[in-house]
Amino acid sequence: MARREAYAYIRPPSEEEKDFPQVLNVEGTTICLKESSSRTRSLDVNKIYENEQTQLLDDLSGRLFAQLKNEGDVHMHVLGAHGTGKSRCLFGKDGDEGLMERFAAKFYGQRNMRGHAIIDVSIFDVADEGIYDLLCPGRVGILRFSPTGGPWVEGLSRHLAGNKEEFSTLLRDALAVKAASLLNKDDMLAHLCVRCMCSYDAEGGKDPPAHEGTATFVEYASSILDTGDAGEVPSVLRASLALSHMSTNIRVAAAQVCSSALTYVLADSFCSKSIWLGCLSPACTDLDVNITTLQTLEHVGHLTLNNDWGNPSTTCEAAFYGSTSHAEEKPILARQRHLDTVAYREERDDWLRDVGVARAKRQGVQARRLQKTILVHVSPDPLLSGRLFVPLKDVVYFGSELDMVPEDCRRITLLRKEIQPLHCIIQKRGDMLLVDVNANAIVCLNGEKITGSHCIKDGDVVLMGFGCLFRVCTSGNDTDVDWRGAAKGLYDDLTLSEGTPWEVMKEEKLVHELQQMILEGNHISRKKERDVHYAVRVANTGPDETQPCVLVASASSEVTDTWNATKMLRRLCKIKRNVADPDPYFDAPDHRLIGVGFCALQSLIYLMDIAETCNIISFKGKAAGTLQISVKPTLANSEQLVGEKHLAHHLGKKVELSITITQAMKLPRKLCASVYVRTAFFLQQDGLATPRYPTATTSPYFGTSFKVSQIITEDFLSYLETGALELQVWGRCCF
Repeated sequence: MARREAYAYIRPPSEEEKDFPQVLNVEGTTICLKESSSRTRSLDVNKIYENEQTQLLDDLSGRLFAQLKNEGDVHMHVLGAHGTGKSRCLFGKDGDEGLMERFAAKFYGQRNMRGHAIIDVSIFDVADEGIYDLLCPGRVGILRFSPTGGPWVEGLSRHLAGNKEEFSTLLRDALAVKAASLLNKDDMLAHLCVRCMCSYDAEGGKDPPAHEGTATFVEYASSILDTGDAGEVPSVLRASLALSHMSTNIRVAAAQVCSSALTYVLADSFCSKSIWLGCLSPACTDLDVNITTLQTLEHVGHLTLNNDWGNPSTTCEAAFYGSTSHAEEKPILARQRHLDTVAYREERDDWLRDVGVARAKRQGVQARRLQKTILVHVSPDPLLSGRLFVPLKDVVYFGSELDMVPEDCRRITLLRKEIQPLHCIIQKRGDMLLVDVNANAIVCLNGEKITGSHCIKDGDVVLMGFGCLFRVCTSGNDTDVDWRGAAKGLYDDLTLSEGTPWEVMKEEKLVHELQQMILEGNHISRKKERDVHYAVRVANTGPDETQPCVLVASASSEVTDTWNATKMLRRLCKIKRNVADPDPYFDAPDHRLIGVGFCALQSLIYLMDIAETCNIISFKGKAAGTLQISVKPTLANSEQLVGEKHLAHHLGKKVELSITITQAMKLPRKLCASVYVRTAFFLQQDGLATPRYPTATTSPYFGTSFKVSQIITEDFLSYLETGALELQVWGRCCF
C-alpha cells in the first residue's frame, strides 16, 4: 500500500499583502483556511513551516536522502499557486540551494560509498498532453506502458552528473531552456519533472553502474481557474482519480482526464511512498488556489493503488503502447553516458543560438562584461527571469515569421499565437534606442500600449504580445520588474471594478488568464475552420457588480453567449482533446420561450424617457416574471429645443434611442439557465439580443444597452403611437 507524507509551507506576506485580509490560521499541525465568513476548511499534515525556508529545506532534503537509502525510490511533489515559493523550494534562489541541490550534496558527500557516485538526470515539462525535454530542446517524450513496469516515458535524454556542480549546471541549463520556451508558448500550466537515477560506478566506467535508487521531483503549476467548481477538478486530482482506475482499463482512465500525460508520469509516485509539500499564500487573492492545494493534499492521502501491472486487464493494453519492457532496465555504461551529456550540451547551445538568445549570469554583471546594451528576458516566474538576454548591437527583429529578414541580422522568433509575422523592431541609432511597432501588433512600454516609433532607455520594460517581456539594460544595475505593472496595458480597454486592492489584484489575474485561454481558443477555432470567436469582456452581474468573462460569438447564431472562467477552462480542455459531441466550441441556442412582455412607446413622441417594469406573460397566459427596461430618445445634431417637444415638428431629422434592458426577475426556476432577451425595433433588419447570462438564476442582470438611429417619418410616428416594443425572454431548462 502506498504511504504518503504531507507537509505545508506558508510563505510570508509581501509588503503589498500585509494590509490584505489573511485567510490562513495554524493550530499545531492543522491548517485552517477561511473560505468564507461561514465556512472553514482544515487539514492535518505532518508538519507546517512558516516564513523562512531554511529549516524546511534541511528537514526534507534529509528525509528524501534517508528514504532513498532505506527504500530505493523517493518521490517529491511540490504544488501551490504562482508566487507561493514552490520553485524556490526546489531550485533555491539568490545563492541559496534548494531541495534538489541539497539532496544531491548529501548523495555525493556520503561516506562508505561502494564507488564513484553518479546521477543520471532527465528534466522535462508536461504541458498540453505533450512531454518536452528541457535538456535536449526539440525532443518530445512518448508515453509507453509495460505490463511489468507500468507507464513510462520513452525518448527523453539522460545526462550524467558526477558531482554536485555538474548536477547544478544541468538544473540551470534546463531552466534556461524553459525560459526560452516561454517565447514560443504559454507554459503557465506546465508541470516540471526532474528524474534522478542515483548509482555507483565502481569500475571507472568499465561495467554498468550499480543502481541505488530513483529520486523524482515534480513541480505542479496551478492556476486560479484550476479549481473544483462546477464539476471540474484540479489537474493533479484528475491524474490521481484516473490512476485509481488504471488497473482496470488504462485507456479508459486516459479518456477520463484532461491531463492524461500527467497521469502516466505520476503513476510510480502514486503507487509508492511519496512526500507532498503544499505551498500556501496567506493573502485572500490566492484563496481559490489554496483551496485546490488543500484538496489535493487531502485526496492523495486517502488514495490507495495496487501496483499490479501484471494484471491481465492491463497486459492487454501493452501492445497499444508498443513496448514490453521498461527502458530503464537497459544498462548503459557511465563512459557512454558522459559522451552523450557533452553532445547534448552542444546541441542545447545550438538551439539557444537558433532562438536568438543567450544564457545570462546576473543581468547587470552581463551588461558590464559585454560593455553593450542588452535586452534581458523577464518571466512571471522569478525563477526564470534574467536567465536569457539578447545583445543589442544594431537591429533586432521580433516576430513569428522572419524568413524575409536578412540572415546577418539578429532575429528573435516568437511563436506565441498573438505575435504578428513581423511584430516589432528594436534598434540603436547613435545614442538612441528605438522600438518600432508594426500595425496591429500588441506592444506595451512600461505598462502602456504603444503604436508607431518610441524611444526607450535603461530600465524600460517592453512587453510583446501577452507573455514576452524584456528589460532594457545598459548599466550594471539589477532592478526588480513588476510584472503586473508591465502587463496593465493589455486590459486598459476593459473597465475593471474599483474595489479594494486585493479585489483589483485578483480581477487582474483573472483577466490575464482569460486572455491566454481565448488566444488558444481562437487559434484552434481558426485552424479547425470554425465560425466561433472568443473575447474577454466585463459582464454586469448586478446593479453595481461586474465580472470578467468570455463573450462567445458564432456566425451561425445571432445570439452571443457568456461563459464564466470555469466554463471556458472546461471547454478549452475538451477542444484540445477533440471532443466532438456535444460541440465544445459553442452552445447552439436550444432555448424555450419563457414569455413575452410589451413596452408602450408613446412617450417617445414627446422626447420623454421611458423607464418601465414590464410583466412577462407565458403562452399559457400566466405571469412568468418581470423585465426592467429603459428607453432614452435624443435628437441628433440639434440645438437645445425651445417650446413644445414633439417629433412631428422634426420630420426628416434623425432621432437616436438608447434602449437598455436592465434585469429580469421572478422567472420560473425550470427555465432560468442561459437566459437572454430578444426584441426588434420598428424596421430594423437585425434584431436586438442580449448575451446569454452565464449562470442559472431567476433574476439575471443584463445591463445591456443598444443604440438605434431612425429617420423621423409619418410611418415611424404611427408606430410609436400605436405600437409597442415586444420583448421575448428565452431560457433553457436547468434541471
